[in-house]
Amino acid sequence: MAARLHKTWRGESVRAFVDALKKEVLTHPKIQWHLGASLVEAEGFVGNFRTTIRENGSLHTIEHGVVLIATGAQERKPTEYLYGEHPAVVTNVELDERLQEDDPRLKNLSSVTFIQCVGSRDEERPYCSRVCCGHTLRNALELKALNPDMSIAVIYRDMRSYGVWEELYRRARHAGVLFFRYRPDDKPKVLREGDKLTIQVTDHILQRPVSWTTDLLCLAAATIPQDNRDLARLYKLPLDRDGWFQEAHQKLRPVDFANDGIFLCGMAHYPKPLEESVTQALAAAAKAVSILSRGQVIVGGLVSRIDAARCTGCGVCLEICPFGAIQRDEVARTARVLEALCKGCGACAAACPAEAPTLQGFTHRQMYAQIKSALAA
Repeated sequence: MAARLHKTWRGESVRAFVDALKKEVLTHPKIQWHLGASLVEAEGFVGNFRTTIRENGSLHTIEHGVVLIATGAQERKPTEYLYGEHPAVVTNVELDERLQEDDPRLKNLSSVTFIQCVGSRDEERPYCSRVCCGHTLRNALELKALNPDMSIAVIYRDMRSYGVWEELYRRARHAGVLFFRYRPDDKPKVLREGDKLTIQVTDHILQRPVSWTTDLLCLAAATIPQDNRDLARLYKLPLDRDGWFQEAHQKLRPVDFANDGIFLCGMAHYPKPLEESVTQALAAAAKAVSILSRGQVIVGGLVSRIDAARCTGCGVCLEICPFGAIQRDEVARTARVLEALCKGCGACAAACPAEAPTLQGFTHRQMYAQIKSALAA
């Protein structure tokens, strides 16, 4: 996605940054890359992961100590406002690509209109895509720099140019960009007028409908996650209802998963600007290095143990373990615990009908003694 972007809010070239980073990665002697590969199987735990990939029709197994999830996101293809039906309707990312290519047609535009929150902040996607307002302001200023006489209007629900992005909003207003607010129950209308388009919206100040023709309509389309379901299943990672990966804790562990040794960064987490993605990536890399630099991994003492004599191999504990810490021993046909993954939640001990799993420090004998004491009191 970054390769398709034009500039950051400060005016820095994104393509130059991506090209330099790409060259550094592809030529680094200690980096192995697998383009066009797909994940087939994943197992293991912190310090001892094994991932099988399919590349060029053959399978390869990679042993590694940590995992970084950085699958990014994508721009939703709109289904409204004549997108795909009229050549004058584009998205913000598509406009970025035209700006990168120095499309000569942009300088000859007399009127450009932006519509915000296209496909986001609705019943299907209640979240805010966060990057859209700053992206629109950046592109509006780029177009004004190409042609100061160009008429530019932004139709928005709420301008969320938070933090330092407020400077972009100030500069856009100073440059003559017009802003029209709309309500969710009274969205703008787009009508076909030959090569041009007619925009109709209710002005929130005048409380009356206004309309104008525009040469180019740019839609701030929603940011949506990649299809991460298979990846989440392989590494047993949580997704929220919108398809974004969920961190272990928003404040205390913002780049960690509950499973040790797996880290998260960028837009795989949720929509965020490029600068925030880079910052989170640096944090995730630092956490990964803190594990890789150790000689060994020390796990907590509060883990589960399984009595093989009691275990019938029914598989209840495998299904109920939220951390994937229990595996089936195909030789003994019993369950076994991967201590590096076990978090000591006790779900397996509570669910097993044969009482085969026992949580260290909380044996079944101890628990029954507590129950008898409580009932006797």
